Amino acid sequence: MRKCRKCGEEKPLEEFGELSASKDGKNPRCKPCVRDRQNTRNKLKHVQQYNINKAHKRRAIEKALPQDVTAGKWKAIMKRFGNRCFLTGSTNVSFEHVIPFATGHGGHIVANLLPMDKALNLSRQDKNFGEWFNTLEATIEMHDAFDEAFEYLAELNGLPVDLFWEYVYYCDAYRRTEEEIKADPRPSVEIFNDWKEAGGVI
Repeated sequence: MRKCRKCGEEKPLEEFGELSASKDGKNPRCKPCVRDRQNTRNKLKHVQQYNINKAHKRRAIEKALPQDVTAGKWKAIMKRFGNRCFLTGSTNVSFEHVIPFATGHGGHIVANLLPMDKALNLSRQDKNFGEWFNTLEATIEMHDAFDEAFEYLAELNGLPVDLFWEYVYYCDAYRRTEEEIKADPRPSVEIFNDWKEAGGVI
C-alpha cells in the first residue's frame, strides 16, 4: 500500500504510475490524481487559447480584416502540425499570422495561420515572413518544415507556391490603411489576383 501525496488516500501500488525520477520508480500521486491534474491543465490551456483567439478576432474586426478562426478550426490546424510549432517541434506555441495585421492584409483566417513557438513569434513581430526566416540559424529540418508549411498555405489560398511567395511580398509592399480596407473589403488574395492579372510585378 502507498499513500497518495495529493489526495492522502492509501491505495495499492498498482494505482501509482511509473516515474523514473523518484527513488522507488513510482509516481507519488495516484493515477486518478495525475489524471485530474492533467485535465485541469488541459482546461486551462483551452481557456487561454480561447481568450487569445478571441483577442485576435477582436483586433481583426477593429482593423476591418476578415476573421474565421473558431476553436475547432485552430484545433484542426494544431492537429495538422502534430500539436507543435511547425518549425521547431516546440509545444509552447501561439497563433502566427504569416501576413501581419500591420500590413492591412491577411486577417485572422485559417489560410493565414501557423502554430509557432512563442519565442519565435515574439522575435518575428511584423517582419516579412521570408526575410525574417532568413535571419535564423535554421537547420536543414527547419528549412524542410518551412517549405512544407508554405506549400500548405499556398494550397489553402488557391495559389501555386511561387505565386504565394509573391503574394506575401505584395502584402508587405502594398500596405493598406483601415480606410482602404473598408473601401475594398475583399479577401487580400482576391485583390492580389486582380493586381497580377493587370500586370502587377513586385
